[in-house]
Amino acid sequence: MLLNQIVDTVYAKLLARGEKTTKLYTLIEESNDIVLEEVESEFLTQGQFNALSKLYGRAGAVEKQLELWSKYVAHFSESDRALKPHPCNRIADGQWSDDDIPDPLTNVFVLLAKHRDLQLIQKWAVWLTSKDPARAVKV
Repeated sequence: MLLNQIVDTVYAKLLARGEKTTKLYTLIEESNDIVLEEVESEFLTQGQFNALSKLYGRAGAVEKQLELWSKYVAHFSESDRALKPHPCNRIADGQWSDDDIPDPLTNVFVLLAKHRDLQLIQKWAVWLTSKDPARAVKV
């Protein structure tokens, strides 16, 4: 088990660095041995936000998944999607982007509706209301 964790974790980092996104997604879907804490900063540095989101989902790290999506949504409206700077610039600016996460706001709503965790909903209610009041009321 430990050897599998080492191999899969190192392989995930190499795939992230090499921008082998499809292979990285496959690894995340097929492996339970990637050590989240070991790849988290590498995925952020490499702009592999969707991969990190998938890993958070597999690990049940709902709060981290919401936080990740909100950092993408927070600085992006539909009107300025065409003006996307390079993902590395976004990290420095606090604005994140990943073409594989086309609608992170909907992801936030779906995840909160799925988990129906009152504390989580209360924590995110004000933020959701500022982004999409009509859908926020439904949560």
